[in-house]
Amino acid sequence: MVSSDMEPGEGASSRRKFLRVSGLSGTGAAALLGTAGEADAGEAICPPADESRAELGGAPVSDAQATLWPLKARVNAMKQLLYDKGVFTEQMLNNFVGYYTDVVTPRLGAAVIAHAWKNPQFAAALTNPPVDEPFAATRLVRDFLVSRQPDFPASTAGWTIGPEGEWLRVVQNGPSGAGFVHNLVACTLCSCYPQALLGVQPVWYKSRQYRSRAVCAPRGIIREFAADRPTGRFADYGVGNYQAYVESYLGKVSEVRVWDSNSEARFLVIPSRPAYVTDAWTEQQMADLITRDSMIGTDVL
Repeated sequence: MVSSDMEPGEGASSRRKFLRVSGLSGTGAAALLGTAGEADAGEAICPPADESRAELGGAPVSDAQATLWPLKARVNAMKQLLYDKGVFTEQMLNNFVGYYTDVVTPRLGAAVIAHAWKNPQFAAALTNPPVDEPFAATRLVRDFLVSRQPDFPASTAGWTIGPEGEWLRVVQNGPSGAGFVHNLVACTLCSCYPQALLGVQPVWYKSRQYRSRAVCAPRGIIREFAADRPTGRFADYGVGNYQAYVESYLGKVSEVRVWDSNSEARFLVIPSRPAYVTDAWTEQQMADLITRDSMIGTDVL
């Protein structure tokens, strides 16, 4: 599914406050319970939690009760049983965590984006696959990573780039025939996401607040992320007020396209290259600037 937001933009303060609700700001359950007095004038107080957990038989995220909700208790019991039977060991768990910590990280996606910034032909090949090979980006990205990281083939199989790395589509922010386009990725059903290039999904990506609001108010999502970032985030590059910088960026965006990631297609965003990034930069310098969230589309560089 692809939707677009052609509106001039909504207020920087949203009705749902999903970033605070989902804990992105590090508030935690206790703090969430105390936010009732922080609602903006004219706004209804936001829901205290992601209701999806309640639907699974458990308490909302903000419920401070010490008891485990039923599904979590069953998961813990099953995990302990696997340990007791020797099916799952501590070393296996450490290997699993290490894989996502040391091998599959946003550094891989950032390396791909930096290469696309430096090589327009590579970017064009990623974003304009042949009609008879709609997921050619998967092969191109895999071959690029293999060329840069000799041990990478251990985590590939066929057209897959590690976990959830198959059926990849790449979209690019910037000028197009439709004007200046910004792309945003969400999974309206659950949490489909190219882990092989971006690492493990952040909690907010899986929250109902993000999954619903990304479709109907993508500009508001971008503003909320900007408000959560330090004002002088890119001060070293002449961007003294990051929130004002994002507003300026959104001012030139004529269309926001929201891509619904699913089991049949996963999406990677090539962020618009900032004006302060020049061709004199190395790919490593560019990669150091690129964030995971910018490759989802919620972050403006």
